This record gives sequence, structure tokens and C-alpha cells, in this order.
Amino acid sequence: VDFAENGTGTAYTTTATDENSIVYSLGSGNDEALFDIVGTSGVVTFKSAPDFENPTDSDGNNIYVINVIATDEANNTSNQDVTITVIVIKILGISSNSYFDEVSVYPNPVIDGSFTISFDKVFSGTVSITNMEGKQIKNVTVIGKKVQLNLTGEISGVYMIKISSDKVIQQVKVLKL
Repeated sequence: VDFAENGTGTAYTTTATDENSIVYSLGSGNDEALFDIVGTSGVVTFKSAPDFENPTDSDGNNIYVINVIATDEANNTSNQDVTITVIVIKILGISSNSYFDEVSVYPNPVIDGSFTISFDKVFSGTVSITNMEGKQIKNVTVIGKKVQLNLTGEISGVYMIKISSDKVIQQVKVLKL
């Protein structure tokens, strides 16, 4: 799971199913001391916003490992290791419209729902849009120098755009008004 540096809010949401209620908790031995978890919902958050340039994970590489435990009313448990990687997010289209002269996102902020991502050379890969709850709402394959996307019908807020190929992974924020 990727999480933006200096970000706040949900870093990961644990899900489990059982016919009885479930309580979520964190294990120990990894980076769990840096996180909080809501016992009734499984929502995991950083205690302090992570700083990419000053990582606080156990091995200092911005890859945080936590063990999440789900316990049912009969005291049966299930656990899962989760890796949360802190990444740097570049914001495009506000003070600058390019990142390494390869990708432009405009307009940003998005007013009518429609925006364009253009590349300075032919791009072959995928573009996915994720809301701030971590739910992927669009995933498209791109082969070309431009793709037009639409957030019409989505609520106002910040959306993460992940542009990925076998050569590059870039993430940018788009603000929908």
C-alpha cells in the first residue's frame, strides 16, 4: 500500500468477515508503534504524518511493516502482515504543469470533471485514479501521447493519479472542485 508523505488519514483499512463482531489490533515487533488502529473498523493511521526525507521505520527505508490482528468473539484470531510504503507526491498543474518534462495534467484543479494527461513522448502503460479512501475508481490502458479522463459524478476532493509502465511509476494529486 502506498501512502503520501506528510499525509494524514487512513493508511490502510483491515477487513475480515465473521458471523460475530470482530476487534482489530496491531501486533508487535515491526513498525506497529508508529501506527494507531480503530478496533471496531480496522482503520490504520500513522500517529504522526510520515516524512519521506526522515523515515522512522525500523530500517529507515520508508517501507513500514505492521502486523494486523482480527479477533472474533470466540477469541479466534487471524493476522496479516501489511507493508505501507511512504512515497513522494508531486502536484502538477498548480505552479508547474510538468514533471521531468514527461507528464502534464491539466486543468488542475478540475472544475467540470474532465481533465487531460499528456506525455511528451508516446506512453504505453496504465493510468489509475484512486479516491482518498483508497478505492480505485478508474483504471485505463494508455498507448499514445494524451488521455482524457473524467471525474464527473465523483465528489469534490483530492484524487491520486498513478501513471505506471515498465519504465516509470509516477503519482500526482488532482483536486476536483
